[in-house]
This record gives sequence, C-alpha cells and structure tokens, in this order.
Amino acid sequence: MAHPGTTLHDPISGVQLTFIQTARDTQGRGFAVEILYPPGPGKKGQQPHFHTSFDEQFEVLAGTATYLLDGVEQTVGAGNRFSIPQNIPHLNPYNAGSEPLHLRQWVELPQPDRRMLEAFEDFLETGFGLAAEGRRLGLLQKAVLFQTLQPGSYMVGISAPLQRLIFGVLAALGRMLGYRPRYARFASSEPAPNHKLAHEYHFYDRWLIPASIEQVWESITQIELYTQWWGQVYDEVERLSEGHQNGVGARTRVKVHGSLPYKLSFVVESVEMEWPQMLVVKTTGDLVGTGVWRLRSVEGGTEVGYDWRPRAEFLLVRLLSPFLKPLFRYNHDWCMQQGEKGLLEWLAGARPMKSARA
Repeated sequence: MAHPGTTLHDPISGVQLTFIQTARDTQGRGFAVEILYPPGPGKKGQQPHFHTSFDEQFEVLAGTATYLLDGVEQTVGAGNRFSIPQNIPHLNPYNAGSEPLHLRQWVELPQPDRRMLEAFEDFLETGFGLAAEGRRLGLLQKAVLFQTLQPGSYMVGISAPLQRLIFGVLAALGRMLGYRPRYARFASSEPAPNHKLAHEYHFYDRWLIPASIEQVWESITQIELYTQWWGQVYDEVERLSEGHQNGVGARTRVKVHGSLPYKLSFVVESVEMEWPQMLVVKTTGDLVGTGVWRLRSVEGGTEVGYDWRPRAEFLLVRLLSPFLKPLFRYNHDWCMQQGEKGLLEWLAGARPMKSARA
C-alpha cells in the first residue's frame, strides 16, 4: 500500500514517481504524486485515454512538459500549471526535451471515491513493481489492471460498453492465470519473504467496510461467526480453547472451501491482539503460516488489510503448486471476495453481536 514518501522507480525507462498524498490520507478525496522523467523518453508506451469523473492537475517544477489534448500537442515550461478536463481524450505529459522533467500531478474529486483512487495507486505500484523486476505489462496483465480503472477511465477509439466487455473477458482469463491488479510483494506494508518453496504463498488483501471499526473488529475476531457472514467459504467452526481473557491463545478449528473442488481444514490460533487495530493469527494443519489483520478508521467506515503468508500442506495443493499456483491464487482471491461481500451484507443487516473487547 502506497504511503506519502514512497518512491517507485522504473529501471527500464528511468522514470521515478513519489507519492505525496494518497487516497488514504485524503479520505478518498484525491491523491498527488511527483514524477521525474529523464531526457527524451517521449510518449512511448502511452495510450490516448480520458477520465469520466475528474480533472487532472499538473505543475511543471523543472524542465518542459509536452502533452496531447484532444489531438493537439501542447508544451508547458517550468513554473506553469495546467489541467486536463474530464471526458477529453489526451496523453499525459511526457518529456520530449533534452533536460529532465520534474512534474507534480494531482487529482481532487468533487465526491470522495477511495476505491477508484486506490485502483490508480495499485496500477502505479504494480506497473513500477513489475518493471523493477525487469518485466513489462503483457496483454492479460494490462486487462486486469485496466478493468479496475473502469468506469473512471477508458481508452480512446473503442466504445465504453465494448471496452467493458473486452476487458471483462480478458481480465477474467488473466485472473485465472494468476495475474492480479495488486501483488502482495508490492502492496503489503511488510517486506515480502523470499519464497524458496513452490507451495509457499503471500497474499495481501484490502477491504473497505462502511461500518465502525468496533463492529468490524468484533466480526473478524469472533471466528465462530464466520459461518454466518462468510458462509460461502467457512463450512464448519469448532472452538478448541478460549485462551486468555483478552482472546490471545484462543484456538479454533475451521473447515473451508473455495471455488475449486476441495476443502481445507486447519486450526487458527490468536497470538497477538491490539484492540481494535490488529489481530495476528497462526494456522496449523492444511495451511501453515501467519496472518495479520489490520484495521483503521477512515471516513465512511473501516479499512481492513490482511497480510497472509501460508504454506500449503494439503497434499493436492502442495503437489500441484509448482504447476497450478496461479489457479490456487485465484481460489484465494475468490474466497476473500466472498468475505468482503459477506461482511458488507452482515453489517448492513445490523445483526446483533455480543461485545467482546480484546
């Protein structure tokens, strides 16, 4: 997840981007970045596009920026500001000169839309992250990323309904093959481990729940409730031990299923709690590893992050991970999507829950 001061670097193009403000800091009202372009990369790799719900603002801090607005090329020097209005086809500013270009870009939304802004942040983190690994965006990876930007952004030359259809099909295929809009190794607030085994995984998921942090905390920490709001995944829950008064040490056996035709059984133990911000769990059984839930109050609800690092010991998954790891990642994504959907519906129903401050 991007934070102010986070700097991304593309070693292939030499472009460097630093986050100044993120959707998290502005409560979904906007974000700002500074971009440093080396001399002369030009508009290579850009596609004409437009945004449907916001204007983009730019300030040239050093050098000369060139951009394309509704088919007309324009040039702006240092010290000047300019905007690109919504619904106008354009190419973002680029450096066609012989000196470095230092640019500030920001977006301010008339109405908060944190999901859309975070989709742009994920787009940047993923694009730069893959470039840092020496990889470029292929067709299916682009489709997965572009779909997350709709309906806020579209390419020029293809109707919006047709783009949604095309990217919908390609993105579904891409996800099945393991492509994601956000990768744990780029988005997690914790450093990614150096996996040596094919059946080791690292996931980072983020939910935005329009409910108080206390409500979300109780739903997540009371694992015995999972069959009620996460019933599409959790089939059985059996409390093995209560642990300490604050909940640490509680052990629960769970049986789960995903979109693939197999079930997993493992024991979840609460090993650390900080009410109502953090829950650390350890799992043993078919999945062995550590998961960290982090909650944060934001405008309109609660931000939930789950950093999950399991090793699959279920024989089928263990043996097939070297060949079908993207498919098993897809299965995890499906399970977490059901969790977010289920929690939204559960809390919207205002179902009574016992208070359990940990």
